[in-house]
Amino acid sequence: MPAEPETEDFRYRAVLASARRLSEGALASPEAAGASLCMATGDMQGVRLGYVQIARVLLFFLGFAGWDLALVLWLDSAQKGWQPGLALAPFLFTVFLWLSFAREELVARWLYKRLRRREGDQYAGRPQPRSLLELEHATTYAAVKEVPEDLVVATLDPGQGALRLEGVSHRYFVRSADVVHLEAVCTHPVPAATLSFRLDAETELTVALSECAGLRSVLQSFAHAPLKLVGLGAWIPHPGETFARKLRRALAFD
Repeated sequence: MPAEPETEDFRYRAVLASARRLSEGALASPEAAGASLCMATGDMQGVRLGYVQIARVLLFFLGFAGWDLALVLWLDSAQKGWQPGLALAPFLFTVFLWLSFAREELVARWLYKRLRRREGDQYAGRPQPRSLLELEHATTYAAVKEVPEDLVVATLDPGQGALRLEGVSHRYFVRSADVVHLEAVCTHPVPAATLSFRLDAETELTVALSECAGLRSVLQSFAHAPLKLVGLGAWIPHPGETFARKLRRALAFD
C-alpha cells in the first residue's frame, strides 16, 4: 500500500487526486489511469535521500582526488624517471575523469536497482532509466537544503509522450496532454526547469526538476556566462535551456 502522505507536503492534493483514479495494485501501470499521477510510495528497501546524497558527494570528491593523485604521480615519476608511473598516471587520470562525468548515471543505475524492488515497476519492459533528477517544490527551489524534496530516476529519450519519474518517496507519471507549463530556469548554474501538469479538473502540480549532470553542466555554465556578456550566449545555451529542451522532446510537448 502507498505510504500515507503528510498534509504539509506540497504533493498532498496531487496524491489524493491520483488515489481516486487508481485501484490497489495499479502502481506499475499508470497508463491505465488515463491521467497524470503522483503516488506516494515512501522510503523503502533502506533507500533514504540522505544516503544517496552521501554517495553522490563521495563520488564527487573521489573524482577530484583521483585527478590530484594522477598529477602527483606523473610529476614524481617524471622527476625520478620512473617509467611505470609515467604510463600509469594518464590511465588513472582518464579513469577519474570518466568518473567525474559519469557519476550521476552510476548513482541513477544503483538507485533504480533498489527502487525496482518495491511494489510495481513502471519501467518494466522499458529501457532502464539513466538520468538522475532532483525534484523540488517550485516555490522553494532556490532555498538551500541538505537534501532535495525527492530524487528521481528517469529516461529522457525523445518522443516518449510521457515522463516516468521513479522517486525515493513518490512515483510520478506525467502525460504530455496534461502539461500546462514547461519553462527553463536560468537563474542557477545547474540544468533546471519548472513543470506544471494537471492530475484532474481541479488539481494541478508544479515542480522544479534539475538534472544532476555533474561536471558536464558546470563546464557548460562556465562557458555560457562569458559569452552571454558579449552577446554570444546563443552559441552555448544555458544548461537550463538545454534541459528544458530535453524534457520537451521526451514529452513531445510543443
